[in-house]
Amino acid sequence: MSDIAVLSVASEVYPLVKTGGLADVAGALPAALAGEGVAMRTLLPGYPAVMAALAGGEAVHDFADLFGGSARLVAGRAAGLDTVLVTGGIHADEWGLQPGQIPAQHLLIEACRRQGNVPKAAMAAFTW
Repeated sequence: MSDIAVLSVASEVYPLVKTGGLADVAGALPAALAGEGVAMRTLLPGYPAVMAALAGGEAVHDFADLFGGSARLVAGRAAGLDTVLVTGGIHADEWGLQPGQIPAQHLLIEACRRQGNVPKAAMAAFTW
């Protein structure tokens, strides 16, 4: 049994999905810390490739409205990693975005308004 339980949150984790160095670190950290008594689970988006790699996934929580849409947390193992995947919510396909594209400002503002916020401007801090 591990002495410490850690939830790592990342947008990418190797070998499931990789666009840069973050994936390498997020993917290597669980094994590196296991020898130190740390059990790590990684929370990441339920991208199609990640969902396809999921073995024995179990829904652990449903959200009626998470940033503009229903969403679910699914826990399981994928590529040897303990994961919690966020499915649903705001997704690139709903906005017609291709991987690497940044959402248009008007889409972000509309998503904020659906949550009861009225920004004068919005800036994406992420890409798909």
